[in-house]
Amino acid sequence: MIYTPANELVWRGNIAPVALDKIALDAEVQKRVPNGHLVIVDTPNTPCANLDLTTRTTMRQKAEDMKYD
Repeated sequence: MIYTPANELVWRGNIAPVALDKIALDAEVQKRVPNGHLVIVDTPNTPCANLDLTTRTTMRQKAEDMKYD
């Protein structure tokens, strides 16, 4: 999950939004959401449903901007 500085959830899912093999993981998160923070939940066999942003235009745009290649 990635949260904005105001603790607004802007990304949640099973696929990493940033490359997790980077030494500076926080810097990768900051590129996506400046001053945001990443929460990683390591619970085996627990689904993490994608965040539905269809009702929030600003959050939907952030999610579209965060598509990871």
